[in-house]
Formats: sequence, C-alpha cells, structure tokens
Amino acid sequence: GITNQEYSMDDVVMPAMNLKYPRAKYSRHFDCYVARFDHDCPWISNVVGLSNIGFFIGFCYTVTICLACWDMLCIRLLFKDAAVGITDLCLDRKARHPHLRHHCPTPSDYITWVILNRKLAIVMICIYIFFVIFTFVMCIAQTSQIARNITTNEMINWHRYPGWVKEDGSFKNPYDRGFFTNLKQFFLGYPSCPRGDSLAKAGEEQMGLLRVEGKAGTEGNRFRGHANEQSCCNHSHGHSHSHSHDHKRDDGGG
Repeated sequence: GITNQEYSMDDVVMPAMNLKYPRAKYSRHFDCYVARFDHDCPWISNVVGLSNIGFFIGFCYTVTICLACWDMLCIRLLFKDAAVGITDLCLDRKARHPHLRHHCPTPSDYITWVILNRKLAIVMICIYIFFVIFTFVMCIAQTSQIARNITTNEMINWHRYPGWVKEDGSFKNPYDRGFFTNLKQFFLGYPSCPRGDSLAKAGEEQMGLLRVEGKAGTEGNRFRGHANEQSCCNHSHGHSHSHSHDHKRDDGGG
C-alpha cells in the first residue's frame, strides 16, 4: 500500500501535494492535478485529461461536422442569391448581343457577382473554412494519439520522461499495446490510470508523510542547532579560558 512506502520530496507534486503518478501532471494554468494529462486547452477554457478526453474528441468531431455543413449551406445560399442577382445582367447581355449563343449565366458570372456584391459573406465563409480545417486536423491528431495510446503532452515532452527514450536516443512509447488494445483502453476509460479518490487519498497520505518528515526535520534542526550552540559556547569558553590563563601567566612573568 501507499502508506507502507517511503517517498522523497521528488516524488511529490508540491503545488497539489499529490504523488507523482505516471502520466499525471499538475496544470499551472487551471491549478489542478490531472490524471493522464493531455493538454491545457484555451479553446474550451479547461484542461484535457483522463476524465474528459472522450468528451473533448466528441466535441471536436461535432464542431467539424457542424462547421462543414454550415459552410456548404452558406455557399449554396450565396450562389442562389447570385443567381437572382445576375438575372438582369443576363437579360441585358442578350439584349445587347443577340448574336452571341453562349450560355448565360456562366460559372464566372456567379463568381464575379459574389466577389463584387458579397464581400463580407466571403470573409466569414473563409473564416469558417479555416476552423473546419483546424478542427479536422485536431480530430485526426487526437484519433491518431488514441490509436497509439499517447497524449499531446507526451508527444511534446517525451524526451524529458524516463522510459520514453531508447538507447540510441530515439522515441519509444512504453504504453503502446497495439491498435485494438489501445482503442479498448480508450473506450473503457483507461481503467489502469489512477483518478479521483485515488489521487485525493494519495494526497492526504502524502501530506501525513510530509508532516512526519517535517516534524523530524524540525527536531533534527533543533538538535543540530543546540549542538552547534554548545560547540560554539564550548569553543568560546575554551578560547576565553585559554586567553585568561595566558594573560595571568604574562602578568606573573612580568
């Protein structure tokens, strides 16, 4: 059990007073200790970890699909609006050039009308398309990480963690158990990772250990301080006694 083991201060996350569990990390931005820490996400204003990684990925896919559908709807309505707008243009063109047999409107007519008359709509659609690409890339990245059982934090800082570096210095994932096993772990909620009560219990027990160590350290400091004080007093007394004796000897000799 945890209470039967001894821990050093290096094994404790000081801001959270919790044991350093594998794959867990303290989030300084959100002031919490997170099991299977993935990343601090300013987009959702929360930290992504063991308890909400599934919701986060579902959110990314939902946003991607909704934005893609919205983009297609906006583009379709935009060109439908353009079809109405260029009707008069086509009629005028046929009236002025009855000998021309080209079809009206042409695709270029639609594009020209939209560019000239719907500039703000084009800017907004471009922004939506950018976010579709952004969230789609995020979905692919997160799905790839789940398939390999690795977090964003581990992908960035793997060279800092023991067990992630091969002898030749290359990358090694100690948690990769194959595609299907990794997916199974994800859908089961990573049952091997400590969470909730385990983290809280570890923190409470570690606080007790720290109090014991702190008390022992305080008593030790007091003992060392008393010993040093005695040493200094003895040294001072000896030095004074020797000085006084030498002084008397000098007076007697004088």
